[in-house]
Amino acid sequence: MMGIVCQPMKLRYVSWLMIIVSLSFCPCLHCDELQPPDADRDVQAAPPLPSTGVRPERMDPEDEIKAYLVRILGEKGLEPGYARVLVEDPRLVFDPGFILKNLRTAPPKASPKTPGIMEYDPVYVTRGRDFMETYREQLRIIEERFGTSPEIITSILIVETRLGTYPLKYRAMRVFANMTLAQDPVFIASLEGHYSALSRLLKEEETLKAATAKAKWASGELYELIVLAGSLGLDPHEIIGSVSGALGPAQFIPSTFRKYGVDGNGDGRKDPFDMADAMASIGSYLSTSGWREGADEQRLRTAIWRYNHSDIYVNTILKLYRELSDT
Repeated sequence: MMGIVCQPMKLRYVSWLMIIVSLSFCPCLHCDELQPPDADRDVQAAPPLPSTGVRPERMDPEDEIKAYLVRILGEKGLEPGYARVLVEDPRLVFDPGFILKNLRTAPPKASPKTPGIMEYDPVYVTRGRDFMETYREQLRIIEERFGTSPEIITSILIVETRLGTYPLKYRAMRVFANMTLAQDPVFIASLEGHYSALSRLLKEEETLKAATAKAKWASGELYELIVLAGSLGLDPHEIIGSVSGALGPAQFIPSTFRKYGVDGNGDGRKDPFDMADAMASIGSYLSTSGWREGADEQRLRTAIWRYNHSDIYVNTILKLYRELSDT
């Protein structure tokens, strides 16, 4: 793993206005607005958090929040010293907005023009065919290995990231760390007086239950991200993904890529950001999920459903798949 210089850090927050503006954001073609997401912002340091009265005999809230993350990562298996270096890094901005964004992530929306299917520019069918021509040999090898056609691989890539062209600008380490904190009482208490709207929201039983479930999931993904970064010789703080922490052209979360990721170009690495590896990994995942070319409709739908649990998503993928197959 790359060495990271440990520097003292003040806990920093972004403005509540930015959080409210971004509530409906969706980082890929899954939404009907196809504008790029906000860039990963440089956030101005805020004054130190006030004392919350929570376990004051131990340490101040800032240090306790960081210690919480170190403990969680240690429980997952990360060496505590390295966990502390990562958590103390000034690039790890603590932004409650990531909790809110991921609690309110909108599912894929159907187009008013085509009920049950997401709206997409027909130009992507043409671009998809060009893409298949560009990667013809690699897609042929993937089909032989996993039984997944160039058309289904390309359809997934169109919807996920517009064939790898969609700008993903969120630091995945920041995303997962902030979501993990939704189950930390000290962090939640520290929101009082700073982000009272979010604080009130997390006092609602159902919302807190959902946030806690997300936090447990995110803590595992945070660990998986760090391990994945180590396997690739990358600084985990420099890995960029979606607002939900999904990585690369195929938008795999770290744990899924670590399990199903495939070396598609023979370089000995499984890299979610490499197009050849991303394509092969889609093939691997769909094959494991039961995809078989020429199978009945229900079997195809079930395999795609594992990629995204949305009927609208499944409908859209199948529509693109058939359009790309129609020569």
